[in-house]
Amino acid sequence: ANVEGYATARGSITGSFGDPVPDIQAEVRDARFNVPEFRLTYTAEGPVSIDEEGIHIHGARVGDPTGGTAVLTGGILFNDYRYFSFDVQGELDELQIMNVMQSQELPFYGRIWTSGTARLTGPVYSAMLRSTNAIASARSEVFIPLVETDVSVDPGFIVFADSTGKVPDLQQISRRKNLLSRRPTGERTFIDGLEMDLNIFAQSGSTVHLVIDPLLGDVINAVGSGRIQLQLLEGEFSTFGTLNVTSGDYLFTAGDVFMRRFLIDNGTITWDGDPINAQMNIQASYRTRASTQGI
Repeated sequence: ANVEGYATARGSITGSFGDPVPDIQAEVRDARFNVPEFRLTYTAEGPVSIDEEGIHIHGARVGDPTGGTAVLTGGILFNDYRYFSFDVQGELDELQIMNVMQSQELPFYGRIWTSGTARLTGPVYSAMLRSTNAIASARSEVFIPLVETDVSVDPGFIVFADSTGKVPDLQQISRRKNLLSRRPTGERTFIDGLEMDLNIFAQSGSTVHLVIDPLLGDVINAVGSGRIQLQLLEGEFSTFGTLNVTSGDYLFTAGDVFMRRFLIDNGTITWDGDPINAQMNIQASYRTRASTQGI
């Protein structure tokens, strides 16, 4: 959203209107855009080229307001002018990839800065974001809800038959005729179709919040380090890995009657797939003032 900027270019476009053949060398300058779903703002600049296969990125530089950067290579492919697809790789250096502190829709959220390599592939309506060596900055905070979320229906998986029982041609409803055509009903938006497989190493001092009851503030705030794999595949969110906890706190609540804040000494939190079934082995203490009478 809110894309702005300019480019200087030199080249030519030949062929027909239905099958153009561009040959363009360009330099993007002072570009800026937002990613509303993750509340991010990025700047971008660098060389690109355009040919009949797609838009090719040659080491373009992306930055965020906190000083993080990424160098992008690869391309956005035209696929015979039928649909967009990605094949973009980024070398991230403390780039902020999420800035969401509250959400009831996202499977995980928080303020996250990462370094390492990430790759985005696949068509716009079913893209895959994958990283095998991401390193989260120690200032990162990840919130993982430990409560069941409402079941959401992805309209991209639903096809309605007409009154006679005839099912529409799936190829026609899932692919637009060309890039300038309106998105068909069956084609998902980019965010709805995005899948992720992120293997992240959390540096010492990283914070993971296990949200038990967001309304009452029943949250385990665990500070530590470890490797966590976050997967979102075919609409199912999974978490794997272990966080070695060195400090933190837990505000334990029992309705509106009983509330106690425990200080976490050490321990581990382990996930084996189901994000709401974390296995916790944590040592914690509660400090109180006790009467010396009777001692």
